Amino acid sequence: MSSPPEATPEPSPHNLGPWMRGCNYSLPAEELSPDELFSVRNMIVGSGGEVFQRPAFVPLINAQANGASHITGLGEQVFSASSTATFCVAGAKFLENVNGTWTDRTNSETITAGTGNLWNFANANGVLVGVNGVNGDALLHWSASGNLTGSGLTGQRVSWATWVEWWDSRVWLGNTSAGTDRSYHTSNTSITSAGVNDWFSVGQVLTGQKAFGQQALALHGETVIQMLVPTHNASIPYRRIGRSSKGTVAGRSIVTIAAPGIPLQQLFVRKDGIYRFTGGEAEKISWKLDGERFWDNVSKAQLPDSFAAENPDRNEVWFFLPVGGTTYNQPIIYNYLRDVWYGPHVVASSLYDDWLCAAPIGGVIHAGGYSDSGRVYKMDFTDSLNDSQDGTVTAAISAEFTTGAPPPIGADVMNRWLFARTSYDVSGHYGVNVTH
Repeated sequence: MSSPPEATPEPSPHNLGPWMRGCNYSLPAEELSPDELFSVRNMIVGSGGEVFQRPAFVPLINAQANGASHITGLGEQVFSASSTATFCVAGAKFLENVNGTWTDRTNSETITAGTGNLWNFANANGVLVGVNGVNGDALLHWSASGNLTGSGLTGQRVSWATWVEWWDSRVWLGNTSAGTDRSYHTSNTSITSAGVNDWFSVGQVLTGQKAFGQQALALHGETVIQMLVPTHNASIPYRRIGRSSKGTVAGRSIVTIAAPGIPLQQLFVRKDGIYRFTGGEAEKISWKLDGERFWDNVSKAQLPDSFAAENPDRNEVWFFLPVGGTTYNQPIIYNYLRDVWYGPHVVASSLYDDWLCAAPIGGVIHAGGYSDSGRVYKMDFTDSLNDSQDGTVTAAISAEFTTGAPPPIGADVMNRWLFARTSYDVSGHYGVNVTH
């Protein structure tokens, strides 16, 4: 008895989207699911899986700061519940945005201009403190809207530092003149005093430090993350706990995320991708960026100066990466609530095409120009469809996306070209039908 003929698979309709899983650069289009995108440029994946063009990039202030100097630091300082100021470092000047005008607040403090002299800031309970790792430069101290003042920040313990953080009512200065593997801390009663032995070492170059909520301070080396945890013992106030063998290579890329429904976490850049640390071993979360279509084009030698900023209004972290060159020209976007990637966001080269620093201001990410020197840009201007350099020079946003190409008769069926040759003897006039 012969067996019944095997059923022939039937092609299914191509129902693509909504694209709830974002973009996946790591796989061929044929291996993507219908709710994944093959590529994205200058577009956002919304909460419903819809895809739409990103808002425009426009200057915060059209006039260039300090004679078109490079912007090496920026942010928003909250002095009190009723006092907030926007600031930037442009070349050798510290400037405040006063009613739409960049106003010099440098006073007599020393700031060395240079695209490699990149600033890190922390809000020390209403006092802005900042460092850039340059020997001889000021440890910035801005206690109120007005000019900078001499800090005396470390009680003469260190003359320069690369990282600064405010945690447990102390200022922490990391990778310093007294040891590149160390983080020094001030007392918990004065940010201008520190004892001789008030420091901790990770045993290798300290590549970054960031508060892990109120419970701990995370100290990063490239191959270590150690946590400092309060002991509530006055003589030995902290104990050090090793947590991960994978730390960051870029201290400015560390972002601590505290959001409903997800664990407290730090996101940061390593040479092989972007990682998440939740208190145990750090894990890679950017595998969808792997491969020749994205991460292979990232300039690994430039990654130590890459940086990131949180866009809290959209639940996003923007990682500014050097793609195909030596400048930080492409932010790639991670939505941490939905665990999806999209971007990069790319600017037309006829305007400006790279950045040096970024920070949230008024709940929106702002970035400092590099080739377009002297301007801070708002990265989410919804009233325009074009990027603007100075309010007059504009360029259309080149926005596009490519869907995946899932097989029409299922992922378990291999599609391929088939060649068939048919011959027959002509013995009359007949119609011949060939189907496949």
